[in-house]
Amino acid sequence: MPESLFVRRVEPMAQDWRHYAWPGGAFDSGRRKFTADVEGRIHVPHALLLVTLGGGARTLEVTTECGHRYVGADFSGSISFLPAGCPRRMAMRDVQAAWATVSLRPRLLDQFASPEGGTRVDIPAFTNVRDPLLAQLVAELSREVSENATPESDYCDALTTTIARVLAHRYAAAPAMARAPAHALPPWQIRRLREYVDAHLSQRILVADLAMVAGISMGHLHRAFRASLGETPHAFIQKRRVERARRLLAEGSLSIFEVAASVGFESPSHFSRVFRTIMKVSPSRFRYGA
Repeated sequence: MPESLFVRRVEPMAQDWRHYAWPGGAFDSGRRKFTADVEGRIHVPHALLLVTLGGGARTLEVTTECGHRYVGADFSGSISFLPAGCPRRMAMRDVQAAWATVSLRPRLLDQFASPEGGTRVDIPAFTNVRDPLLAQLVAELSREVSENATPESDYCDALTTTIARVLAHRYAAAPAMARAPAHALPPWQIRRLREYVDAHLSQRILVADLAMVAGISMGHLHRAFRASLGETPHAFIQKRRVERARRLLAEGSLSIFEVAASVGFESPSHFSRVFRTIMKVSPSRFRYGA
């Protein structure tokens, strides 16, 4: 196959590279000692699941020619997906990690297509999603390949088939997304955005931050939020702040001033206005049940 159609070049090269292939797929793994800069390009004819088994990178930048973009940290247990035939460029800074990839033949994914969605499983590219089940399945595949001179191909097939089923069930764009509004966010993006917001409630959260986390433009993010959740990103953030504040007030261990600061409000008065708008009661009345 011409190199333009099959490229898998990441430099500098990883150490302890392992490769094992069987009729249903292929597995690769490696590790990096601390490396300041890593860059690469991938363009392969099969779908690729990428997992950070341990360690990570301070910054990971990903762009694909199918429209996906990601900038953020790389962390242990994160999973990424690259559709078949979709070129991907990446750059990492301050890397120290162990990684693995699983190559999935398109027909393996397509066998899990639903009758309503046609004969194809369409999974869009994504980067650094938390999915403990998929991460554990790949970790088990890594164990089988690394601990056995001749890995059991039937076992590898069974693991890969399970991986494909989970991917199709959790991340496929059809059929559920085909019935959703044109700009709706898939469930994994909503989950990622919610996790990001919840982890940064004490800080200033910009719409640009959310767009970067989701790997889409700010304009698309605004449309997608309204299509998926019926509200703006700002309203979503405020509701998550108030929900956290409600729990803290019920616990009673922090003052209202401390609660306001811990969920990202610059002043108690601003916090009170937003809380009253959403909860229909002031923070002090909520706390004392008045």
